[in-house]
Amino acid sequence: MGKIHMIILTGASGGIGKELVKHLVAIDEVLGIYNSSPPESTDKRLYYEKLNLEKAEEILSFSKKWGPTASQLTLIHAAASKKDALVVNYQKADWERAMSINLTANFLLSQAILPFMIQKRWGRIIH
Repeated sequence: MGKIHMIILTGASGGIGKELVKHLVAIDEVLGIYNSSPPESTDKRLYYEKLNLEKAEEILSFSKKWGPTASQLTLIHAAASKKDALVVNYQKADWERAMSINLTANFLLSQAILPFMIQKRWGRIIH
């Protein structure tokens, strides 16, 4: 990847993100973020990187690595965590993990990438 337009997609290995990838590569270069399931791809416009969205230091390191790379960035948050259970059956740790991935990670990644968007005077964030 050089100085390009790039879409960063969280949750690229499953659910909505896995389906979005198929359409996004027709638009731009895509950097798909995954945590536990490395996806396979033969598309030259699609790259994957492992990132634990529950680790603030990994998010910051990721943003420093990729933020300066693209001339235009679009950040799409599709990562989500859920437990297949009624909320009444959730443990506090289940709730905290869901909030960590579904909300806090979105905030931290947006916050870390936003300075590069401001510097380049172009960017999009989709939650």
